[in-house]
Order: sequence, then C-alpha cells, then structure tokens
Amino acid sequence: MGGIYPEGSRHLENIRLWTSITPATYNNKTLDPFKDNEDTSFIVATIPSGMGMNLQSILDSINLGLPTTYAGLVQQNGRAGRNESVDSRGCTYCGKLNAFGGC
Repeated sequence: MGGIYPEGSRHLENIRLWTSITPATYNNKTLDPFKDNEDTSFIVATIPSGMGMNLQSILDSINLGLPTTYAGLVQQNGRAGRNESVDSRGCTYCGKLNAFGGC
C-alpha cells in the first residue's frame, strides 16, 4: 500500500533532530537528506542550532515563540525561502501574549 510515508522502519530516517547538544556528526548526517533528496522537507531544530543553515529545499519554517527583535523574527522565519524561485512560508506560533506583548 502506497502512502506519503516510506514502507517499514525507513520512515524514521525522515525525522531528524538538530540541536546544539547532539554531536556534530549526527547534525551533519541530519542535513544530508536536505541536500540530496527534494522529498525531504522537515527538520526540528532549536533556534541557536538553526543559525547558519542554508538549505535551499526548506519551504516552510514553523517557529515557537517570538524573538525579542524584528531582525530576529526575519532570521527565524528566514530558514524557509532560500530558493527564491519557489513560494515558501514562515509561521511563528506565539500562543497567549503577556502584558508586555511577548509570548
């Protein structure tokens, strides 16, 4: 039966975590499918870990929480749209705002 997920346990290869506490070898392996496979388009990363990523295939960036500056917001949502020939989206979920306008 076909579907959007690969057969068997191979589907687990398509979900990877990128953080500052995972080893560099693991993080580098995480980026490989984004470079070589246009069907790979989802990564979970902390904001500091995502700095410096330049992956042309990212179409959507979904973030939790507002940065403290507008430049930070542009940087955070700028993970998507590195390839200007395709449409992309950057979304920030902030939940309930506090009295100071932050999340």
